[in-house]
Amino acid sequence: MGLFQELTTFGLYPWGKPDNGLGINGPLRLEGVVTTLDTDSDLTLTMAQLLGGYILRDPVSDDRDDVLPTATLFVQGMGRGAKIGSFIDFAIKNTGEGVEDIDLNAGNNVTLSPTTIEIAPGETGLFRAVITSMTTPAVTVYCLGNLTEPTGT
Repeated sequence: MGLFQELTTFGLYPWGKPDNGLGINGPLRLEGVVTTLDTDSDLTLTMAQLLGGYILRDPVSDDRDDVLPTATLFVQGMGRGAKIGSFIDFAIKNTGEGVEDIDLNAGNNVTLSPTTIEIAPGETGLFRAVITSMTTPAVTVYCLGNLTEPTGT
């Protein structure tokens, strides 16, 4: 079995899947973009920001209730080859200096697991958004854990 045939066995299509979608069970991220958001109001996050992979979010002066995109936008953002089980991973770091928490809220037809997600100052939340239905687009966003900023040198 050749290298490329072995790769396709694992879901990697170096020149695109047969339906011309790229990816490993979802879109192939060729580049990441760090998005910095310093806004003293609640935000609705965009797919472009999430697909970039890493968001630095400063809540400025108070707790924030940020909202994820709708399931339809998640499915569209994952591209033409998206299907049930396709996913994207992203991280959100709370760069606030005080006691401002970020509460992550679900967009339309998006389920959070756990149902309450809070990112404290200095923490980075790691997330995986998985398509659970294509008929009526539905997505579950799993919190894979929160990392605390390292201390020391």
